Amino acid sequence: MSEPRTDRPADLPAGTVATLAAEHLPPSLMRSVTAEFTRRGQVHRSESSSFPTPAGPVDAVRWAVSVEDYDDPEGTGWLASLLQDAAHQLSGDVTTTVLPAGQRPRKTGMLIMDVDSTLIDQEVIDLLAAHAGREAEVAEITERAMRGELDFAGSLHARVAALEGLPVTVLEEVLHQVTPSPGAQALIAAVSSRGWPVVAVSGGVRPDPGPAG
Repeated sequence: MSEPRTDRPADLPAGTVATLAAEHLPPSLMRSVTAEFTRRGQVHRSESSSFPTPAGPVDAVRWAVSVEDYDDPEGTGWLASLLQDAAHQLSGDVTTTVLPAGQRPRKTGMLIMDVDSTLIDQEVIDLLAAHAGREAEVAEITERAMRGELDFAGSLHARVAALEGLPVTVLEEVLHQVTPSPGAQALIAAVSSRGWPVVAVSGGVRPDPGPAG
């Protein structure tokens, strides 16, 4: 059996992390999955949580597991297969993830994330375009960029040009429309609790205050 890594903070258990999330996770099924993990390896920790999303609450269970397998020393293939078997027994949208032990952070770390459609549910430029009455135009420019007809710089300039004339007060209105992505607040809280910095990176635009009075 693999030994727990000694260079990891005390609150981070050793092993590969396996996560299963769905609208509802039956306790009996989760106990079966845990028992199978235990049969093949060592479960260092298992924890469950529930968090809200625009479509309703979502349940999630996360395990930290070490697996004895010479062909798959971190157990990623076997863990992924077992999670998929469990997912087939669930209804609705199901998410499964496996993070190999070797890819987990050592000692200290940092969380860096994009903003639009990552930290938040929305694309801010689309919200601004809606206030300008040009949402369809901006969406069409975005589609052209995704088809490769415009490069990123060209599409950004075209979309920003569609916002010309918007009053600065719109920014405050748009701010109130922004909502965090499901799980974002819990993720930030977990990272911050370990003393790790959290950074949001975005190539946004700045409002033009206009000519000085």
